[in-house]
Amino acid sequence: MIGTLGVGDVIAVDGAGWAADLIRFGAILEGESTPASHVVVATRIDRRARWWGIEGRPGGVGWVDMAKYTTGKLAPLSNSNELQPRTDAERALIAKVAEGLLGTDYDWFGGITGDGLDDIHLKDLTDIIDHLWGWKDQNNIDVAPGHVVCSSAAEWIYRALHLKAPQRHITESVQPADWWIFNHTEGWMND
Repeated sequence: MIGTLGVGDVIAVDGAGWAADLIRFGAILEGESTPASHVVVATRIDRRARWWGIEGRPGGVGWVDMAKYTTGKLAPLSNSNELQPRTDAERALIAKVAEGLLGTDYDWFGGITGDGLDDIHLKDLTDIIDHLWGWKDQNNIDVAPGHVVCSSAAEWIYRALHLKAPQRHITESVQPADWWIFNHTEGWMND
């Protein structure tokens, strides 16, 4: 459950439909059974006191009204990194970097296919897919990825700002369950 949401917080949420079911099933195969199937970065509150966030989704990175995640029926299964120490300046930068990803393509092949292969423990095949389709410059935080999924977008934003985030052997393959676990266990406290 989300407490007090702030700019720059990463919300791990439950989605609806067959795609959300597949994402949660993949997490179970990895031993990471969580209710999370999606991730959103909180960026601002509008004049009507509604939270808006930025999410990776089919069609590309875009804006989302976060009401369904913060007050709707999906809210009880959501969590966030609201307790992670960040300054107001860092929070503002998280939102600004997230806005810089608006319109970035969705990562169907390197992200979704790669995540699925990871989930069924085919790391060698995942590495081949990543070599052919993955982020070409993962270690250069000054180069924005050309395609993302919701959870990898949030991880890239945090890594670009040198903030703690979930880690995987391939940055591009960070999944919603990784964020849910990171938030739930206060992973920012680990060294």
